[in-house]
Amino acid sequence: MKAAIARVFDTTRRRYCMWHIMTKVCEKVGPTLAKSDGFLTSLNNVVWNELQTIEEFETVWQTVMEDYNLCEHKWFNHLFEIRAQWIPILFNGMFIGGLLRTTSRSESENSVFSKCTSPHLSLSEFFTKFEKAIYKQRHYQLQLNAECEGKFPELKTPLLLERQAATTYTVKVFYDVQKEIVDACFSSQVVKKTNEGCTLKFDIEDTNKSTYSVEYNSTNRTVQCTCKMFHRIGLQCKHVFLAFKAANLERIPIQYILPRWSRNTCWPHMQIYANTDQHGSTEHVDGATRMGTVFDEFFKCVGYAYGNNDKITEKAHREK
Repeated sequence: MKAAIARVFDTTRRRYCMWHIMTKVCEKVGPTLAKSDGFLTSLNNVVWNELQTIEEFETVWQTVMEDYNLCEHKWFNHLFEIRAQWIPILFNGMFIGGLLRTTSRSESENSVFSKCTSPHLSLSEFFTKFEKAIYKQRHYQLQLNAECEGKFPELKTPLLLERQAATTYTVKVFYDVQKEIVDACFSSQVVKKTNEGCTLKFDIEDTNKSTYSVEYNSTNRTVQCTCKMFHRIGLQCKHVFLAFKAANLERIPIQYILPRWSRNTCWPHMQIYANTDQHGSTEHVDGATRMGTVFDEFFKCVGYAYGNNDKITEKAHREK
């Protein structure tokens, strides 16, 4: 795989699966350390910390190895040698989506389809179970889409930035963004601010008592943070939101709202209508497609009705 990926996907970086590596730790260190909460906590803190610098990672890693007498451990020494292929901080500044680990997508597919398939099935039985699994996945996706359409999350700050985020991002992604906004308002502080023409520079101390630098250009509304969270996952960090707040910015600049995380991305590929864009003609829509559209609209209605128990009860009484 290493040779093939380098040859075919020559602009990508291959990354080992963090989950598979970390599940082997207890096996490699023996029963004593495997039962030590202190060791596992210390190791996880150094391995998963995406906000530390490379130098900080190397220093703390060495400290953990010394504290638990692992300096001569062959397996851990090998992991440190190949750290550029699995430690998150070594991928800082590279977009990785943030939601999926290396094999998460294939592992999740295996989990879904392994429950409904068997090597002893006939071909027709396999297709029947496969179709049911696909239908279940699409049904769940429609429910999530309906929730996005019909639910407005509770806001925790008076900032217009948060209100914009609530109406822009999907519900699940918004909660991640909201956490950053709340931390910016209540757990972080500007320790230094300088103004150089159209560029504002902030030194911001966050919840971890670490200091990060943010530069905001008011002319082209561009921003950069040394934590590089946006470059990794496509969502802005608490440091940037605090800089936006200090600069009296009321809306997230459009270039920092990736379509993949927005509500508008959920529905277009699910909604199938007659296509009149090509030479004014209308494409044929079969019965299955029309039924899919009906289900689509139904779940949107369910989403709008979600939480309005009084109106639902009133409507039921009227029907009676």
